[in-house]
Amino acid sequence: MANEVNNGYYKLSWGQRIGFGSGDLAQNLIFQTVACFLMLYLCTVLKINPGFVSGLILAVRLLDCFWSPVVGKYIDNHNPKLGKYRTYLLYGGIPLTVAACFLMLPTVATWGMTWKIVYATVSYTLLSMYLTALSWPL
Repeated sequence: MANEVNNGYYKLSWGQRIGFGSGDLAQNLIFQTVACFLMLYLCTVLKINPGFVSGLILAVRLLDCFWSPVVGKYIDNHNPKLGKYRTYLLYGGIPLTVAACFLMLPTVATWGMTWKIVYATVSYTLLSMYLTALSWPL
């Protein structure tokens, strides 16, 4: 009865509405924290050139333009046992949080500049790609 169709839309129970909202809240909490703090962290803590950091953010967003359709096609063509949305929400939250924590490790500040740049590029790209894969079904 909770999934009864009304004028082309499904009626969701309150529990389903809260469930969908909490998954989106968790993803946006990670994404907004990274988006607001990344430039500050990379420029002040790791002392990477702000021009490089802004170019990195732009390059990863451009890469995401090509990555999103690939992820969308994969998700649309697969039907996991727990459902398309639920599977990603159940199994994706903890790895996403771990990837966000790896992006801002404080011990990286002691590394050489080349390794800091490699670390920032790889960790931010992987986090962005994983976030796209996790948030596509929502």
